[in-house]
Amino acid sequence: MSTRQGDDPGGANPGAAQVVSADDPAARVLGRPAALEALADPEQAAGRVLDATHRVEHTVTLGDGRTVFVTETFTLRSWLRTPRRAAMLLPGYVTLGSAWNIAVPGYDGGARLAAEEFFAFAVDYVGFGRSSCPADGSGLRPRDEVDPLRSVLEYVRDRRGVRDGVDVVAESLGSGIAIMLAADTALVRSATLTTILYEGTSDTVQQMMLSSAHRDELEAWSDGYLVTDAAYYAAVTAESPPVVAEWIAATQPGRYPTGLFLGLFEGLPYFDPGAARAPGLVLVGARDVVPAPGEAAALARDYGPDGAALVELDAAGHVPRFGTHASADAYWAEVLGFIR
Repeated sequence: MSTRQGDDPGGANPGAAQVVSADDPAARVLGRPAALEALADPEQAAGRVLDATHRVEHTVTLGDGRTVFVTETFTLRSWLRTPRRAAMLLPGYVTLGSAWNIAVPGYDGGARLAAEEFFAFAVDYVGFGRSSCPADGSGLRPRDEVDPLRSVLEYVRDRRGVRDGVDVVAESLGSGIAIMLAADTALVRSATLTTILYEGTSDTVQQMMLSSAHRDELEAWSDGYLVTDAAYYAAVTAESPPVVAEWIAATQPGRYPTGLFLGLFEGLPYFDPGAARAPGLVLVGARDVVPAPGEAAALARDYGPDGAALVELDAAGHVPRFGTHASADAYWAEVLGFIR
């Protein structure tokens, strides 16, 4: 896999793959002789050239000067597909966009989507990772992420010539944000939702996450950022292959805004599923102990004017794509089957 970095890429012609602006990070891949040759004559090109996975980095600048860091994964076939398709990947409360691109065979979501000829864009929210972070993270709420992500969707649409909307694939916090984005069918083609809190939690999680003691812990972080360590992720990777758990423990610890957690104390739900208009899919692990019983079915029922599809994954727990190989494969089979 090739990796290239670029800051604030400029406008791109959404037509032929080789017609991208020079400051678009993808130009560094597409300008290579082998890529130009393959794009000019794909029938004669070697499959390994067309199918090779490439990863580039973008910094999307918002109107107020803040930035959103995005990692794009694609193959040359992504450029040749007509009409072009793209997916935006939204993480949870304490993971970065990079957690979608786990460097373990079968667990790299960007690579899975690129193999299906998608452009896959994994996002760091405002307040996360390499995106702009306010001085105090305690005031951030999920709704504050919506407009920045709309800008990312517009960026993807315009730079990659995706005219039918972007498929949003989300989990946990990202699923609630995806529902808010899904009100705009000009930008969002579909929304896949997983590991989401809707109207309530299980009793165990209520005692852990929504207790007064936990609120006191969150408010004790003076700058409004929770600092995680490797041990913090042990619960969500308990069923992961060791190499996956080790990768997450090595890459995801960092500073995360407490405001997104504090917002839960203001009441659930923090979104209106009835406002969604893009088709939806709700995925739930059969062994997920976080939501209250029946939460996934209620969300699917209340989603949009006609409801969302609901699939229970027998082999899965709270974060299906982090779990066993069977769990991850089942998750991606449902996602790809829905968005294809």
